[in-house]
This record gives sequence, C-alpha cells and structure tokens, in this order.
Amino acid sequence: MDKVSKSKALLAAGLLAGFVAAPASAAVLFSDDMSSGAAWTVNALSADDTATFGYDYGTLAGIPAAPTAGSDTIGLRLASNTVDGTEGGVTVTATGQSFSGIYTLSYDVWVQWDAATGGSTENVGGGVGYDGTTIQGDLGTGSGGHLLMVGDGSSTRDYRMYKDAGEQFIASGQYNPAILTNTNDDPLLQAISPSVDISTFDPPQTGATGFSGDGVPGFNWTHVDMIVNEGAGTIRIELDGLWLGTLDTNIGSPVPLSGAISLFHYDRYGSVAGQWAAAYFDNIVVTDLPEPASLGLLAIGGIALLRRRVR
Repeated sequence: MDKVSKSKALLAAGLLAGFVAAPASAAVLFSDDMSSGAAWTVNALSADDTATFGYDYGTLAGIPAAPTAGSDTIGLRLASNTVDGTEGGVTVTATGQSFSGIYTLSYDVWVQWDAATGGSTENVGGGVGYDGTTIQGDLGTGSGGHLLMVGDGSSTRDYRMYKDAGEQFIASGQYNPAILTNTNDDPLLQAISPSVDISTFDPPQTGATGFSGDGVPGFNWTHVDMIVNEGAGTIRIELDGLWLGTLDTNIGSPVPLSGAISLFHYDRYGSVAGQWAAAYFDNIVVTDLPEPASLGLLAIGGIALLRRRVR
C-alpha cells in the first residue's frame, strides 16, 4: 500500500470512528418553561392539592434560578396538604403527549418543607410511561417508571425508583452498585445535595432555623434525566449527572416505557404540611435520540461516500 492509499485508509477509519463515537443529535419532542398551564392536565386528590403555573419562585428568599433556566425564575409550584390535614397529592401531565422509542425526560426540581413545623415528609418526582390519570406518590398506586425523592430526608429511603405502584429496592440490583444506600447517608448522594442553612432560604415568616443535612434533597435544585430505551427495556435515572439506577423490565416486573410524562408532589400523612411545603419545577424537556442502528447506517454511508472519492 503506497503512502497516499495508506493515508486515505487511515482517514476512512478515522471518519468511521467519528461517526460511531459522536453523540447522537437530540431532537426536542416537547418542552415547557411552566409559565402557563395551557399544555398541562392536573390530577389532584382534593382542592388542597394544587398546581400553580407561572409561579415566580424567585420571590421566595434564597431560591436561585433553576440550573438550566438562565435568569428566569418562573415555573410550576406543586403543593399538597397545606391546610386541611389529610393525605394529599397532585400530578400534572403534558396533555395529549405520548412518547416512545429512545427518549429522555429532563427537568429541574426544588423541594422545600415548612421548617417551622419541624419538617414534613413531602414526596416529589417525575416519571415516564404514565397513564395520564393516576395520582403519583406513595399511595399504593402509581403509573409508569418514576423517581420519588423525600424532600426533608426523613425516610428510610429518600431516593426511590418505582415500577407502577411497586417500589424497587436496593436488593433488586437496579441501583448503581456504587450507591450503598438510597438514603441521605450515602456519600454519593451527599455530594450532589450538600447541607444548607435553611434559615437563608425559607420565607422569614416561618422562623426556620438549622441545616438541611447532607444528602437531603430539599433546599437544593436537582436536575433529573430519565433516559428511556424501549428496545432494551430500560429507564436510566440520573440526578445532577449521578447515575442513581436503571429500571429494567428484564428484572422482576415489567413497567410501561411508552406513554405520557408526569410530575408530582405528594404528602402521605395527615399532619398539615404548612403553606411553604412545596416543590418547584422548571424547564421540562423531552428529547428524542436516533436508534443505534440508524447511527450505524450513517457511518456505513459515510464510508461508502469516502470510498467513491478515493476511487
């Protein structure tokens, strides 16, 4: 092989590697900054469980703009059991939207509790494969694959993955093996949710004092990515880039991977959560990724074109 042919062969190999290794270009299927509820359906247990779109969370002391929001502080506020003292929950879903194949649901979420009342077990999260009507949370009901976080870190399992109504435990083998416990005691979870002085965040009328505790989801923004591969039967869940785990239809029970998306807030206890117990969601995006087979065909096509040029 002469030098020219060898150079062309190396160039071809380099182009092939580039086609294969290059990240797939994501197409946006749905996005919303939550400034309006026009694109959303609200499912609530009672009138005390509310969804407020276009809420300016920047008016609350210390809450910065969401990580992917720039300087905008307009989003969605979800709250449950703020007055009536009964179990409550509210779930929102994008009206008429259904997703399948290989896609990613991404969102930013901030959760806080009324610290003047000593905290409350507020559950927040989001999911895929949703049926469009179920109230999400720890109700003994549930739809699709979803993530649930306990805002104040008061649970024995502060970061949970669900298949429909079935909680998936560490022993299921679906969590990141490097995560030893799905409580706020885990060092990896503590790294993404460091302890903060909650007196600087809560509105002053609550009289909040003290610190949130390492690994507690509350009083921090969390960026969530749920990466669905319907062909592989998996939902990979990442929190601020940390792989929490992968819901796998090949392990234990199956779970719907196609359908609607959901965002939720839920309070399982009868004690009043207080008016400042809420979750704030911003920058919801669903993106579509090409099938791996399509990327392979793209690479083959590129090589074929190069060979024609060489000849």
